[in-house]
Amino acid sequence: MFMQKLALPTILIFLLSSVVNAQDERTEYKLIDTGVLNHSTLGKGILMIIVPEPMPEGGIHGEIVQQAMPGICNFYAPNVIPYVMKKTETEDPEFVGVRINSSSKSVDQYVMQAYQIAQNECGAPLN
Repeated sequence: MFMQKLALPTILIFLLSSVVNAQDERTEYKLIDTGVLNHSTLGKGILMIIVPEPMPEGGIHGEIVQQAMPGICNFYAPNVIPYVMKKTETEDPEFVGVRINSSSKSVDQYVMQAYQIAQNECGAPLN
């Protein structure tokens, strides 16, 4: 996988780092980066990298994070998809991906879920 990183303007990060609640209302799912991802099987898509703070029970592989992913995707996608497409001159991305990192460090564990794109929102899961 190759990702073209794209930093969001500070104001957009501030607006989008609002709380996305899952079953654990203490956890904030913060958008820390976006970009274009060239995936070996899914093709070219838009990636949103998210870090939960604090880590919910079960960690990134737990049920809470898995159940939260569609809501996280739909919370951020309407702003992130058009922003990344414009800034990178990307036309017709094949998917939008939500990658939940275990931390904001460059070397960490993550889980990723890709979704179809339906009018700048997240559609059905792809993988």
